[in-house]
Amino acid sequence: MSFVRLKMPQVIQLLWESRRIDDLLYGRNPYTAREQRIHLGANIFASVNKQYEGVSVRKWYTPEGQNESLRPGLLGVLLPPDAWRKLYDVLDKFVDYTPHHANDMACS
Repeated sequence: MSFVRLKMPQVIQLLWESRRIDDLLYGRNPYTAREQRIHLGANIFASVNKQYEGVSVRKWYTPEGQNESLRPGLLGVLLPPDAWRKLYDVLDKFVDYTPHHANDMACS
C-alpha cells in the first residue's frame, strides 16, 4: 500500500479546509462539478468526488511531456465518511494539543 505523507504545512492547510471538505462530503455545499479538489501544497490535494463516497488525500503529478494537466498518483488514500469523521474530529482538536503550531501559516 502507498500512502501520502503530509508535512506540517499540509496538515495545517487540511485543518483550515476541513469544514469546507466536510460540507462537500455531506452535501451541505452542493457543487455541480464531478470532483472538487482542494490544494494542500506540494501537489497534494484533498478531494471529494461524486463517484466515490469519501475524501481522497492524494499526491498528483504532471505526466512527462505535458505541462498543464495533473493526474492522480498512486500515493494517497480514500477515507470513507466514518474515517474522515474521525480525522476531522482529531484535526479540530489539533491546535489544542500542539499550541506551538497555533500561528502556523498554511500554503498559499
